Amino acid sequence: MMLLHTVVHGWHFRKKAFGKNLVSRSMMKFQGKQTVNNLLVSTVLLAGACFAVFYVPAMAAGNFLNIKNRTYDYLYHYRADQRVPGREETEKLASEYGVSLKDWHEASYLSLGMDGMKYKEDGNKFYHEYEELKSEGNFFSEEGFRELTGISVTVEPGTYLAVSDKEGSVYSRQLTTGSTCFTNMATRETLDVRFADYVCYDLLVGETEYYVLNDADYKKIAEGITGEWSGKLAVFNADGEDDYRFADRLFRTLISSFDKSCEMPCYYDRVQKISENEKGEVYWGDTEDMEEISFEKPDSSGFRQFWRYMPKFRILDQNDFIRTYAVYLMVFVFIFLICITAACVISYTRCQTIAVNNRYVFDDLRKLGASPAFLKQEVKRQCLTVIRTPAVIGICMMTLLYMMIMYANDGKISVSELAALGVCGVLILLIILLLYMVCRGTVKALVRELEIEG
Repeated sequence: MMLLHTVVHGWHFRKKAFGKNLVSRSMMKFQGKQTVNNLLVSTVLLAGACFAVFYVPAMAAGNFLNIKNRTYDYLYHYRADQRVPGREETEKLASEYGVSLKDWHEASYLSLGMDGMKYKEDGNKFYHEYEELKSEGNFFSEEGFRELTGISVTVEPGTYLAVSDKEGSVYSRQLTTGSTCFTNMATRETLDVRFADYVCYDLLVGETEYYVLNDADYKKIAEGITGEWSGKLAVFNADGEDDYRFADRLFRTLISSFDKSCEMPCYYDRVQKISENEKGEVYWGDTEDMEEISFEKPDSSGFRQFWRYMPKFRILDQNDFIRTYAVYLMVFVFIFLICITAACVISYTRCQTIAVNNRYVFDDLRKLGASPAFLKQEVKRQCLTVIRTPAVIGICMMTLLYMMIMYANDGKISVSELAALGVCGVLILLIILLLYMVCRGTVKALVRELEIEG
């Protein structure tokens, strides 16, 4: 309706301006249906181009700030039943590349079953049902968390803390904070608890959820637990200049240290699998719906994003970002190029069609004494309407939609999202510059086509 109003009536807020664009708008009216359809297609294409090009800075800005703000250069975790290099082996490996390590800290954690309400579907009915074994969570003791992070926390007996980021985003707080019972999956002993509060530590926020237990509760629930349901997490820094070769070597050494039982994505929930198998059901993670994670493809984007025990190495993540997300980036860049090119071609063609089909109007105006400057101005006004209107509507609506999406994700616009919006603003200016050049080129081409001199 906005485009139809633009073509038929135009937008004027003063009565004196009613006849200002009378000639150029009258020419569009005679081909109003085709013009409106073309403008609509151009609007959708420009909106799609903006959405596609916004994806790149949104991903890159968030990733860059996340890596830059890490408190440690290296983090990796592993199950206790795996033969993974410890501190001595890692320092020996680092010395081969002239890298010294410092600030080494590590802590043990437990993988416990957590209860909660599970969303279920039965035909046309949707409901929540309590399950004692709903999901899996990783738990540090107070002492272990303090040793790892340097943050002293006090956890009252019978309570637990959930690890969140400083921005307190909904994503980082999609944790099981309503649990009242934890289960040792090796002995099936339980611990009655309640959620107390959040503790902020960005480095532990990601695909894996971490919690903190009271020391006495931790010791109690840990009795009889096996290596399959416990693990260690280590962090350290490079003392001085880091070396990409060392980070890559350590990454591949870690992969070779894990057995096939660790070949799983981060969203594979072992507790949920056991719960559903005990009820005679098939866990979805054991079907073809789950993405395959293979140690034979450690450089694939799926492996780098979703492997359950994927380490966080600052220099590795910085240098391999493009390679890891190359498929996604190239797809969205390709979509942007296709959409923006199609929009420019359609706008140019529509301008040329309107002007050429109304050549006689320009000839009559010339015979009536219209100056070349006036005729050029009418051509320019026509081109501006055809190119500017879809650009304003498409870009503004998509920018607003993208901001709404960012806000809806976690109820706020985070620092990384603000940085991404700043980059998106620069890209919008470049798109506007491109459309301005197309508009100028179109006007020059039509002036030559209509033989308007002067």
